[in-house]
Amino acid sequence: FDKGEVLARVRSQLRIRSLTKEVIEKQKHLDNDLKVAAGIQQSLLPSREVPGKSSLKWAWRFKPCEEIGGDIFNILRLDENHYAVYMLDVSGHGVPSALVTVSASQMLQPHTNILVRQDSKGLGKGIIAPVDVVKRLDHEYPMERFDKYFTLVYMLIDTERGLLSYSNAGPPPPLLIRTDGTVKALEKGGPMIGLNGALPFEEEEIPLDPGDRIVLYTDGVIEYEKTDLEFYGEERFHAVIKRSAGLSIDALSEAIMEDLMAFGEGAPPRDDITLLAIESRGDVESARS
Repeated sequence: FDKGEVLARVRSQLRIRSLTKEVIEKQKHLDNDLKVAAGIQQSLLPSREVPGKSSLKWAWRFKPCEEIGGDIFNILRLDENHYAVYMLDVSGHGVPSALVTVSASQMLQPHTNILVRQDSKGLGKGIIAPVDVVKRLDHEYPMERFDKYFTLVYMLIDTERGLLSYSNAGPPPPLLIRTDGTVKALEKGGPMIGLNGALPFEEEEIPLDPGDRIVLYTDGVIEYEKTDLEFYGEERFHAVIKRSAGLSIDALSEAIMEDLMAFGEGAPPRDDITLLAIESRGDVESARS
């Protein structure tokens, strides 16, 4: 054997081992960073514990397709009688989508001028209408800024008057489930966030009775696929909601997820699966009588 050739091969093998070790270490650091980021994202989700005097009940389920995803939602108490509810879904997956998700969620906070007009001392002067919230976000997040767009539903629930107002920006329409079993799709709104005012948005206000429920969800629910590429779809989604009408709000959410996972036969989701169910409590009835 040529000693020079043997030495070159040994050096090459050592170099490969060194590079492999370096790649493994970098992957470990990346995996750890993603887990930390996922924990931060989870901390932005609403509490599962509903305040004892709250005029609403809620339950949610969140199953990201990767360590971190592009979906986020929250329920925020703006004042004694008003709750803001939002659910947004940023295009794509992974770190770039998650960064836009976190940025938008920080803008959708009560202390900003997005949801509540502030005076010079930071005191709320007025609740901003859903359609104006959506318009503002459409202006703040043009598609060319991050090369991303997102869908959004933003709701305002007035528990004193028993009123729900909302505006959608491209998501699957939330469902309003009345106590008599009728289901209404909440379809008013406009295009996705990111077109910077190219198309108009609309708003709808409807009465909300004690016991009425609202189900918000991202397209990851109805587009969940089996291994044979069949979608879960709206028909199955509506059917399980009707079958589960007599369950508690938390049991309803769990029934939907169980039906979804059973349909998919354990296939990992290709998109984030996000579900939020809200129930109006009976203490709003006197305010509307």
